[in-house]
Amino acid sequence: MNFSETTVSVRGLDLQICEWGAGPTILLLHGFLDQGAAWQPVAQLLSEAGYRVVAPDARGHGRSGHVSHGGNYHFPDYLSDLDEINRSLGLGAVHLVGHSMGGTVACMYAATRPELVRSLVLVEGLGPQFETPPQLTKKLTTHLEQLRNPRPHRVMESVELAAKRMSRLNRGLSDSLALLLAKRATVPVEGGFIWSWDPMHRNRLPSVFLKEPWLELLGNITAPTSLLYGGQSPYIKLELAPREDAISPTRVSTIDGGHCLHTEAPTPVAMEVLRHIRETT
Repeated sequence: MNFSETTVSVRGLDLQICEWGAGPTILLLHGFLDQGAAWQPVAQLLSEAGYRVVAPDARGHGRSGHVSHGGNYHFPDYLSDLDEINRSLGLGAVHLVGHSMGGTVACMYAATRPELVRSLVLVEGLGPQFETPPQLTKKLTTHLEQLRNPRPHRVMESVELAAKRMSRLNRGLSDSLALLLAKRATVPVEGGFIWSWDPMHRNRLPSVFLKEPWLELLGNITAPTSLLYGGQSPYIKLELAPREDAISPTRVSTIDGGHCLHTEAPTPVAMEVLRHIRETT
């Protein structure tokens, strides 16, 4: 892969950063159980267009460190990591792009650090499905049980098998990219390989994602915003209309593909990002 890697220490946790090119900065945030390097096909095109592209591995993902006992993988944790990455690397105001979970974090960052977000592109990233307060008790109970009975990773025979599993979940991955990402997202153990991401990610979050607070946050975003959806993605079945009304996007586009558009349709995604940047900043 044509990128460099550096490590940033955030409150004692090492976070891995992938970087391409030079120029104004585009910051890419990946989704759940993904990694910064998965943006490679998009990042290559953006860097060739004259931009510096930065894509972190979120905590507990890719090559970034795992939290210690008692640590968390909640949205505010990803948000504070992002704020410190920006400060440590001296990025300043960036063009921010987030996919899925990374889109949720990008929304939070754009709302709380408006002076640091020049433009915003959300790739199926307007937040997860809304929940209701009565669901909290069940989620808390599940969370406690999962903490008491953690599920370790199963050992895989080879990196090639890991690549095949990644491809089954993301049909847009080429064989070569799947293998490269699998090499980066696995670690050798006795008998084979296991995923590098923290198995704690399997635990249910001890909170509920509420509609009204989220819509209020979206309403505080001032950066010009573009929304990208996959035409065949289940994400478009969520309650998106009130979110779109709250965020008032300058552009809404649908691209042929599923949820992982950054690997399924990297060229259209990169072109939409560049068009949005050029038209709004």
